[in-house]
Amino acid sequence: MTAPVKTNTTGHISKLEKEQRQQAKEALEKYPELSASAPSWLDEEARKEWERVVPLLKESTPVSELDTSMIASHCTLYSSIVRTTKQINEYGEVIETEHGPRQSPYFMARDKSIKEMKAVDSQLGLTPQSRARLEIHRAMNDTPKDEFEEMLE
Repeated sequence: MTAPVKTNTTGHISKLEKEQRQQAKEALEKYPELSASAPSWLDEEARKEWERVVPLLKESTPVSELDTSMIASHCTLYSSIVRTTKQINEYGEVIETEHGPRQSPYFMARDKSIKEMKAVDSQLGLTPQSRARLEIHRAMNDTPKDEFEEMLE
C-alpha cells in the first residue's frame, strides 16, 4: 500500500499542494484492482481471512493488486495464530520434557506470528492507530473552501 502524500498539516494549502493531492489521488486509481479471490496457495483459514478483510480494505484504503503479498502475509499470519492457539488449547502453554517443564513451541510460534502480524497490519491500516492516521490524513485533504482564498488565486 502506498503511503499518503506528505503535505502541510497546518495553515494555508496552496494551489500547487491541492493539485499535487489531486494528482496523487488520480495516480492511486490507476493501479490494477485487487482481486477479490484469495491466492490459491493460501490454506483454508487464510482464505477465510482474505474473504473477510479484502472487502473492508477496498472500501477504506487505496489497495491494489500490488498489495497482494502484503495482504496474503496478514492472512497467513492470522491462520498461523489460529492454528497455534488451537494447539495451545489442546496441550497447554507449558509442556513436560525430560528436562522438566518448558514453554510450548506453539506458544512461541504464536507469539512470533502476533508480532509479525502487528507490523504487517499497521502498513495495511488494520490497526486502530493506523486507521486513525488515515482518517486524519483524509480530514486534512477535505479542507473546506475559503471564500477569500478563491479571490487570491
